[in-house]
Amino acid sequence: MILTLVGLSRGMLDEQIRRVRGVGADIIIRNPSSSVISMSLNMPAAMGRRIKELEPHVTTVAGVLLQGDMFNYVTGLDLTEFDKLNGGFRFVKGGPFQKPDDVIVDTYYAEQHNLHVGDTVTVLNLPWRVSGIFETGMLARMVIPLARMQDLTANTNKITILYVKLDDPARTDEVIADLKLKLKDYQIRSMQDYTELYSINSVPMLKEFIWVVIALGVLVGFLVVFLSMYTAVLERTREIVFRISSQLFDTILHHQRHPRHIDPGDRLRLVADHCGYRAAWRPPRSNLPGPESRAARCHRSPLL
Repeated sequence: MILTLVGLSRGMLDEQIRRVRGVGADIIIRNPSSSVISMSLNMPAAMGRRIKELEPHVTTVAGVLLQGDMFNYVTGLDLTEFDKLNGGFRFVKGGPFQKPDDVIVDTYYAEQHNLHVGDTVTVLNLPWRVSGIFETGMLARMVIPLARMQDLTANTNKITILYVKLDDPARTDEVIADLKLKLKDYQIRSMQDYTELYSINSVPMLKEFIWVVIALGVLVGFLVVFLSMYTAVLERTREIVFRISSQLFDTILHHQRHPRHIDPGDRLRLVADHCGYRAAWRPPRSNLPGPESRAARCHRSPLL
Protein backbone atom coordinates (compact mmCIF):
# COMPACT_ATOMS: atom_id res chain seq x y z
CA MET A 1 0.00 0.00 0.00
CA ILE A 2 2.81 2.39 0.91
CA LEU A 3 4.79 1.65 -2.24
CA THR A 4 1.65 1.99 -4.37
CA LEU A 5 0.73 5.38 -2.96
CA VAL A 6 4.23 6.86 -3.16
CA GLY A 7 4.88 5.40 -6.59
CA LEU A 8 1.53 6.60 -7.91
CA SER A 9 1.99 10.17 -6.69
CA ARG A 10 5.57 10.46 -7.96
CA GLY A 11 4.69 8.75 -11.23
CA MET A 12 1.86 11.17 -11.96
CA LEU A 13 4.07 14.16 -11.21
CA ASP A 14 6.88 12.81 -13.40
CA GLU A 15 4.42 12.21 -16.24
CA GLN A 16 3.18 15.79 -15.94
CA ILE A 17 6.76 17.07 -16.15
CA ARG A 18 7.42 14.99 -19.25
CA ARG A 19 4.34 16.36 -20.99
CA VAL A 20 5.23 19.96 -20.14
CA ARG A 21 8.76 19.54 -21.46
CA GLY A 22 7.37 17.99 -24.63
CA VAL A 23 5.80 21.32 -25.60
CA GLY A 24 9.18 22.66 -26.70
CA ALA A 25 8.75 26.21 -25.36
CA ASP A 26 11.42 28.24 -23.58
CA ILE A 27 9.23 30.41 -21.31
CA ILE A 28 5.85 29.88 -19.67
CA ILE A 29 3.57 32.71 -18.54
CA ARG A 30 0.62 32.31 -16.17
CA ASN A 31 -1.99 34.42 -14.44
CA PRO A 32 -0.67 36.43 -11.45
CA SER A 33 -2.82 34.52 -8.91
CA SER A 34 -2.45 31.06 -10.40
CA SER A 35 -0.49 28.10 -9.04
CA VAL A 36 0.97 24.92 -10.46
CA ILE A 37 -2.17 22.89 -9.72
CA SER A 38 -4.66 25.68 -10.49
CA MET A 39 -6.43 25.47 -13.85
CA SER A 40 -9.27 27.94 -13.35
CA LEU A 41 -7.51 31.34 -13.46
CA ASN A 42 -7.27 32.74 -16.98
CA MET A 43 -5.90 35.82 -18.69
CA PRO A 44 -6.72 37.71 -21.91
CA ALA A 45 -5.74 35.94 -25.12
CA ALA A 46 -4.46 39.29 -26.46
CA MET A 47 -1.51 38.94 -24.09
CA GLY A 48 0.20 36.78 -26.70
CA ARG A 49 0.28 39.58 -29.28
CA ARG A 50 1.48 42.03 -26.66
CA ILE A 51 4.44 39.82 -25.73
CA LYS A 52 5.48 39.61 -29.38
CA GLU A 53 5.43 43.39 -29.57
CA LEU A 54 7.42 43.79 -26.32
CA GLU A 55 10.20 41.30 -27.04
CA PRO A 56 11.97 41.08 -30.40
CA HIS A 57 13.53 37.72 -29.53
CA VAL A 58 10.12 36.05 -29.26
CA THR A 59 9.30 34.02 -32.36
CA THR A 60 6.16 32.13 -31.34
CA VAL A 61 3.52 32.50 -28.64
CA ALA A 62 0.89 29.77 -28.22
CA GLY A 63 -1.94 30.09 -25.73
CA VAL A 64 -3.88 27.15 -24.29
CA LEU A 65 -7.07 26.98 -22.25
CA LEU A 66 -7.29 24.32 -19.55
CA GLN A 67 -10.40 22.92 -17.95
CA GLY A 68 -10.20 20.50 -15.02
CA ASP A 69 -7.61 19.78 -12.34
CA MET A 70 -3.91 19.05 -12.36
CA PHE A 71 -4.16 15.38 -13.33
CA ASN A 72 -7.42 15.24 -15.27
CA TYR A 73 -8.05 18.13 -17.61
CA VAL A 74 -8.99 19.01 -21.17
CA THR A 75 -6.82 21.33 -23.25
CA GLY A 76 -8.01 23.73 -25.88
CA LEU A 77 -5.46 25.11 -28.33
CA ASP A 78 -4.88 26.46 -31.83
CA LEU A 79 -2.99 23.78 -33.72
CA THR A 80 -1.53 26.32 -36.15
CA GLU A 81 0.21 28.23 -33.36
CA PHE A 82 1.16 25.12 -31.43
CA ASP A 83 2.84 23.51 -34.45
CA LYS A 84 5.33 26.39 -34.53
CA LEU A 85 6.67 25.49 -31.07
CA ASN A 86 7.97 22.00 -31.79
CA GLY A 87 6.56 20.84 -35.09
CA GLY A 88 3.20 19.76 -33.71
CA PHE A 89 1.78 16.47 -32.55
CA ARG A 90 3.16 13.24 -33.97
CA PHE A 91 0.04 11.34 -34.98
CA VAL A 92 -0.01 7.56 -34.84
CA LYS A 93 -3.47 7.30 -36.37
CA GLY A 94 -5.75 9.89 -37.93
CA GLY A 95 -4.80 13.56 -37.96
CA PRO A 96 -5.70 17.10 -36.78
CA PHE A 97 -9.17 18.52 -36.23
CA GLN A 98 -11.50 18.42 -39.20
CA LYS A 99 -14.61 19.80 -37.48
CA PRO A 100 -15.29 21.96 -34.40
CA ASP A 101 -16.49 18.88 -32.49
CA ASP A 102 -13.35 16.83 -33.12
CA VAL A 103 -10.95 15.77 -30.37
CA ILE A 104 -7.47 14.29 -30.49
CA VAL A 105 -6.13 12.02 -27.74
CA ASP A 106 -2.79 10.47 -26.92
CA THR A 107 -2.02 6.77 -27.21
CA TYR A 108 -2.27 6.15 -23.47
CA TYR A 109 -5.76 7.61 -23.23
CA ALA A 110 -6.85 5.76 -26.37
CA GLU A 111 -5.63 2.41 -25.02
CA GLN A 112 -7.12 3.04 -21.60
CA HIS A 113 -10.59 3.81 -23.04
CA ASN A 114 -10.30 1.51 -26.08
CA LEU A 115 -10.71 4.40 -28.55
CA HIS A 116 -10.06 4.42 -32.28
CA VAL A 117 -10.23 7.07 -34.96
CA GLY A 118 -13.88 7.82 -35.68
CA ASP A 119 -15.15 6.74 -32.24
CA THR A 120 -17.21 9.04 -30.05
CA VAL A 121 -16.05 10.12 -26.60
CA THR A 122 -17.80 12.32 -24.04
CA VAL A 123 -15.89 15.47 -23.10
CA LEU A 124 -17.40 18.36 -21.13
CA ASN A 125 -20.70 16.47 -21.15
CA LEU A 126 -20.83 16.54 -24.97
CA PRO A 127 -20.08 13.90 -27.62
CA TRP A 128 -16.87 14.40 -29.61
CA ARG A 129 -15.45 12.48 -32.57
CA VAL A 130 -11.89 11.20 -32.26
CA SER A 131 -10.08 12.57 -35.31
CA GLY A 132 -6.53 11.55 -34.35
CA ILE A 133 -4.34 9.69 -31.87
CA PHE A 134 -0.89 11.16 -31.16
CA GLU A 135 2.17 9.95 -29.29
CA THR A 136 1.99 10.41 -25.54
CA GLY A 137 4.29 12.80 -23.69
CA MET A 138 3.25 16.09 -25.28
CA LEU A 139 1.16 18.74 -23.47
CA ALA A 140 -2.02 16.81 -22.63
CA ARG A 141 -4.07 13.66 -23.04
CA MET A 142 -7.13 15.25 -24.65
CA VAL A 143 -7.05 18.29 -26.94
CA ILE A 144 -9.96 20.13 -28.56
CA PRO A 145 -10.12 23.32 -30.68
CA LEU A 146 -9.44 26.47 -28.67
CA ALA A 147 -12.33 28.52 -30.07
CA ARG A 148 -14.83 25.73 -29.39
CA MET A 149 -13.63 25.30 -25.82
CA GLN A 150 -13.79 29.05 -25.16
CA ASP A 151 -17.43 29.07 -26.23
CA LEU A 152 -18.38 25.99 -24.17
CA THR A 153 -16.73 27.21 -20.96
CA ALA A 154 -17.77 30.88 -21.28
CA ASN A 155 -14.13 31.96 -21.57
CA THR A 156 -14.31 33.98 -24.76
CA ASN A 157 -10.89 35.42 -25.65
CA LYS A 158 -9.39 33.84 -22.53
CA ILE A 159 -6.44 31.50 -22.09
CA THR A 160 -4.81 29.81 -19.10
CA ILE A 161 -1.14 29.50 -20.12
CA LEU A 162 1.13 31.13 -22.67
CA TYR A 163 4.04 29.15 -24.11
CA VAL A 164 6.78 31.36 -25.54
CA LYS A 165 9.44 30.27 -28.04
CA LEU A 166 12.63 32.33 -28.47
CA ASP A 167 14.98 32.65 -31.41
CA ASP A 168 17.88 31.78 -29.10
CA PRO A 169 17.27 29.68 -25.92
CA ALA A 170 20.46 31.13 -24.43
CA ARG A 171 18.62 34.45 -24.04
CA THR A 172 15.93 32.92 -21.80
CA ASP A 173 17.06 34.57 -18.57
CA GLU A 174 17.52 37.91 -20.31
CA VAL A 175 14.04 37.84 -21.83
CA ILE A 176 12.45 36.74 -18.54
CA ALA A 177 14.07 39.62 -16.66
CA ASP A 178 12.85 42.08 -19.29
CA LEU A 179 9.30 40.68 -19.30
CA LYS A 180 9.09 40.84 -15.52
CA LEU A 181 9.80 44.55 -15.67
CA LYS A 182 7.06 45.10 -18.26
CA LEU A 183 4.53 42.56 -16.90
CA LYS A 184 5.06 42.91 -13.18
CA ASP A 185 2.01 40.95 -11.99
CA TYR A 186 2.36 37.89 -14.18
CA GLN A 187 4.18 34.67 -13.30
CA ILE A 188 7.01 34.32 -15.83
CA ARG A 189 9.35 31.35 -15.57
CA SER A 190 11.65 29.31 -17.73
CA MET A 191 10.47 25.80 -18.55
CA GLN A 192 13.28 24.36 -16.44
CA ASP A 193 12.23 26.35 -13.36
CA TYR A 194 8.57 25.60 -13.99
CA THR A 195 9.02 21.82 -14.15
CA GLU A 196 10.94 21.90 -10.87
CA LEU A 197 7.74 23.13 -9.20
CA TYR A 198 6.09 19.77 -9.91
CA SER A 199 6.89 18.01 -6.68
CA ILE A 200 5.08 16.48 -3.72
CA ASN A 201 5.47 19.77 -1.84
CA SER A 202 3.56 21.68 -4.53
CA VAL A 203 0.38 19.60 -4.07
CA PRO A 204 -1.45 20.75 -0.91
CA MET A 205 -1.52 18.15 1.90
CA LEU A 206 -0.10 15.40 -0.34
CA LYS A 207 3.12 15.05 1.65
CA GLU A 208 1.26 14.97 4.96
CA PHE A 209 -1.21 12.44 3.57
CA ILE A 210 1.61 10.15 2.44
CA TRP A 211 3.25 10.28 5.89
CA VAL A 212 -0.07 9.48 7.58
CA VAL A 213 -0.58 6.47 5.31
CA ILE A 214 2.99 5.30 5.95
CA ALA A 215 2.47 5.55 9.72
CA LEU A 216 -0.81 3.64 9.50
CA GLY A 217 0.83 0.98 7.32
CA VAL A 218 3.67 0.48 9.80
CA LEU A 219 1.24 0.31 12.73
CA VAL A 220 -1.07 -2.17 11.01
CA GLY A 221 1.91 -4.30 9.95
CA PHE A 222 3.25 -4.39 13.51
CA LEU A 223 -0.15 -5.37 14.91
CA VAL A 224 -0.58 -8.13 12.33
CA VAL A 225 2.88 -9.60 13.05
CA PHE A 226 2.35 -9.33 16.80
CA LEU A 227 -1.05 -11.02 16.58
CA SER A 228 0.36 -13.81 14.42
CA MET A 229 3.19 -14.47 16.89
CA TYR A 230 0.82 -14.34 19.85
CA THR A 231 -1.57 -16.79 18.16
CA ALA A 232 1.28 -19.16 17.28
CA VAL A 233 2.62 -19.16 20.86
CA LEU A 234 -0.86 -19.62 22.31
CA GLU A 235 -1.64 -22.53 20.01
CA ARG A 236 1.72 -24.16 20.78
CA THR A 237 1.18 -23.75 24.51
CA ARG A 238 -2.28 -25.31 24.29
CA GLU A 239 -0.84 -28.21 22.27
CA ILE A 240 1.90 -28.87 24.84
CA VAL A 241 -0.55 -28.77 27.74
CA PHE A 242 -2.93 -31.07 25.90
CA ARG A 243 -0.21 -33.60 25.13
CA ILE A 244 1.08 -33.60 28.73
CA SER A 245 -2.42 -33.95 30.11
CA SER A 246 -3.19 -36.79 27.72
CA GLN A 247 -0.02 -38.65 28.65
CA LEU A 248 -0.67 -38.23 32.36
CA PHE A 249 -4.23 -39.43 31.90
CA ASP A 250 -3.05 -42.51 29.99
CA THR A 251 -0.44 -43.26 32.66
CA ILE A 252 -2.95 -42.97 35.52
CA LEU A 253 -5.49 -45.08 33.65
CA HIS A 254 -2.89 -47.76 32.96
CA HIS A 255 -1.84 -47.76 36.62
CA GLN A 256 -5.45 -48.22 37.73
CA ARG A 257 -5.93 -51.18 35.40
CA HIS A 258 -2.57 -52.77 36.23
CA PRO A 259 -1.71 -51.73 39.78
CA ARG A 260 2.02 -51.85 40.44
CA HIS A 261 4.65 -49.56 41.83
CA ILE A 262 5.79 -46.90 39.26
CA ASP A 263 8.81 -44.85 40.07
CA PRO A 264 8.11 -41.04 39.87
CA GLY A 265 11.11 -40.70 37.62
CA ASP A 266 9.61 -43.24 35.24
CA ARG A 267 6.40 -41.26 35.06
CA LEU A 268 8.22 -38.06 34.20
CA ARG A 269 10.37 -39.93 31.69
CA LEU A 270 7.25 -41.23 29.93
CA VAL A 271 5.82 -37.74 29.69
CA ALA A 272 9.14 -36.33 28.44
CA ASP A 273 9.45 -39.07 25.82
CA HIS A 274 5.96 -38.37 24.56
CA CYS A 275 6.61 -34.61 24.29
CA GLY A 276 10.00 -34.96 22.64
CA TYR A 277 12.12 -33.69 25.52
CA ARG A 278 13.98 -36.86 26.45
CA ALA A 279 17.31 -35.69 25.00
CA ALA A 280 17.19 -32.42 26.92
CA TRP A 281 15.73 -33.75 30.20
CA ARG A 282 16.98 -36.32 32.67
CA PRO A 283 15.03 -37.31 35.78
CA PRO A 284 16.66 -36.36 39.05
CA ARG A 285 18.25 -39.00 41.17
CA SER A 286 15.71 -40.46 43.55
CA ASN A 287 16.30 -41.87 47.02
CA LEU A 288 13.46 -44.27 46.50
CA PRO A 289 14.48 -47.89 46.10
CA GLY A 290 15.17 -48.89 42.50
CA PRO A 291 14.26 -52.11 40.69
CA GLU A 292 17.30 -53.93 42.05
CA SER A 293 16.40 -53.09 45.65
CA ARG A 294 12.86 -54.30 45.13
CA ALA A 295 14.14 -57.58 43.63
CA ALA A 296 16.53 -58.07 46.56
CA ARG A 297 13.73 -57.44 49.05
CA CYS A 298 11.50 -59.88 47.28
CA HIS A 299 14.29 -62.52 47.36
CA ARG A 300 14.68 -62.04 51.08
CA SER A 301 10.97 -62.21 51.66
CA PRO A 302 9.91 -65.10 53.87
CA LEU A 303 7.07 -65.77 51.45
CA LEU A 304 9.52 -66.99 48.74
